[in-house]
Amino acid sequence: MEAASSKRRGELLAAYQRFRTIGRRLNSKLVEILDKEALDESGRRLGILRKGVLVFDSEDTVAVLMDYGIYHVRRGGLNAVERYLAESPPPPGSDEMMVLRAMCEARYGLFQVDEVFPGFGLEVCDILRDETGLLIDVSFSQTARRHFVVASHIYSPGDFWMTTGAALPVSADVLANVVRQVKRRFGTRPEDFRALSREQATQLATLIIRTCLEEGMGEHIAYAEPDAQPRRAYHAAHVPAPKGRQVGRDDPCPCGSGRKFKNCCRRR
Repeated sequence: MEAASSKRRGELLAAYQRFRTIGRRLNSKLVEILDKEALDESGRRLGILRKGVLVFDSEDTVAVLMDYGIYHVRRGGLNAVERYLAESPPPPGSDEMMVLRAMCEARYGLFQVDEVFPGFGLEVCDILRDETGLLIDVSFSQTARRHFVVASHIYSPGDFWMTTGAALPVSADVLANVVRQVKRRFGTRPEDFRALSREQATQLATLIIRTCLEEGMGEHIAYAEPDAQPRRAYHAAHVPAPKGRQVGRDDPCPCGSGRKFKNCCRRR
């Protein structure tokens, strides 16, 4: 990647920015598909629905909940992405169709930063599947350091990887715990994780996210979206302890709509 020409980087960055804009627009539509039952089901699986109330370590945990619901709560065998594609398909050959199909193939995993290219992206390794790829994310590249680990969905609408925007940082001790549980349940070989069924993929995501949230990782976001004020990126071995709290009714909604929480995602 270091040998890539500035022209090639410019082409990839332009494609990323175009796909990211489309992805965020699609994500807003997909969130609207999630009803209260879907969010409660997600919260119950992830261990944050307590006595009928969703309790978050931070506002960013709301994004993790929504992201999980979009990809892992199914109705009629289809998740929100697949239902949207079936009911409101974009024009064939369009960038929106390309992104939507890539989102249908999104996978959840643990990704370690091997190399950072500031202002552009990162070379990351899918720890469980033993695969390395180029993850383009401008904001993450400005805050991440080598060996930083995140848990996230990724998808590939082009010659690179993108996250779905709801990554959780994973500290060194939590990583060891997660990997131990995951390998005990799903296997130890990379090929075991490349051939997961849909049900197993959901079980994997549930196990990783739930463990991370229980260990306080929801208190610390790994990076911010482009043009947003970057949050501090914690090294994997130095993530501080969490402080549990709920999102207030009058707080800005974490989904980024600009509306108050009570008038937006709280209704769902």
